Amino acid sequence: MSNTRSYMGKGSIYLRERGATTGLLPIGNASALTLTLNEDKKEQKDYEEAGGAVTSSVSRISSVTGALTALDFNKGNLEKALRGLVTAHTGAAQSNEAQTANLGAFVKFDNLPDLTQTITVTNVGATVTYTVDLDYEIKNGGIRILDTPTVITDGLAIEVNYTSVTSTIIEGLTVSGKQYELVFDGLNEADSGKSSLVTLHKTNFNPAAALDLIGDEFGELAMTFDVLKDTAIVGATLSKFFNMVLQD
Repeated sequence: MSNTRSYMGKGSIYLRERGATTGLLPIGNASALTLTLNEDKKEQKDYEEAGGAVTSSVSRISSVTGALTALDFNKGNLEKALRGLVTAHTGAAQSNEAQTANLGAFVKFDNLPDLTQTITVTNVGATVTYTVDLDYEIKNGGIRILDTPTVITDGLAIEVNYTSVTSTIIEGLTVSGKQYELVFDGLNEADSGKSSLVTLHKTNFNPAAALDLIGDEFGELAMTFDVLKDTAIVGATLSKFFNMVLQD
């Protein structure tokens, strides 16, 4: 009988903040999940004969690390990858928002405008209304003053009126790292879809090394994390790091 068992993993990843009362929440589609066991190995060399060799060795696990590649740029994943503070903005009318117009320059609104609604640009006091495509052009997050506008002058104080969209605001690198329980609810596509369940008891995510903002391919959110020892787990036969349950 062959003992060969190939593996091609698929499945869903769930996270729960340590100490939280919420359930395990999905991170969405992910293309990779990898664990790495890092070894600290000490070797004693043979100095009695030519050629060396090793007479004794001791191997210890120095750390357990992991990496996952999330394909969903949802606010939960961005919060972890960017260690960000996440807040919500509810869309509403924005009246007389003060801005400054510089020729050829982008004017960033305080909130994302709803481009299906009217945007009005005036001077302070609204005695003069400026004309789109003659004085400015509408962009995704505001307006750009034309290089040679009809009426607007360089450095002019203006007011903008628009309707903002409901949005998520992430203030990057403002929150210290949180610890999570990570569960992989998987299957082995190379073995009739048999189930596999992996639990990492205590993980700490590192800030993402890169964030894809422009590209021709779908963006990927690569994250790394440390698998920490969970000292609350007691028992000589129980791992303080992770366990795996594989269907026979």
